[in-house]
Amino acid sequence: MANKAFFAGLIYDENENLIETATIGNDTFYVVDDYGFKRHIDSREVDEKIVRLFTDQINGNEEYLANAAANMTGKTDLFSMAMFKNSLLNIDKEIESMFRQGPPPGLSEFLGMSGFKVNIDLHGNITNVNMPTAAGGSDE
Repeated sequence: MANKAFFAGLIYDENENLIETATIGNDTFYVVDDYGFKRHIDSREVDEKIVRLFTDQINGNEEYLANAAANMTGKTDLFSMAMFKNSLLNIDKEIESMFRQGPPPGLSEFLGMSGFKVNIDLHGNITNVNMPTAAGGSDE
């Protein structure tokens, strides 16, 4: 179970209604309104599915993404480049650590401003994802 929903404010049901979160004890749930019946779906289960969407795009692109991260941060020395690439190659360990520590500050706000949105069904299955694309990413 999860103690913080990573994508709170970005999850919608199939009718485009924003899904709220609820905390019961130490666990957080996405609460889907099923015609008045409140279905509680473990937020970690949904969040892991969403994170998997991101990691699937990372796999095979570690070199490119490490270079992009280095350029964005201005840390283009060999040590920093190796650190970025190593983090991407070990993304599963990084994600598990992130789940233990909680979402990075401002994650939901950043993703929301970039147009990210996920729709789930009554069981927490992803039915649609609106994922922002990188600027200048056309395949002409």
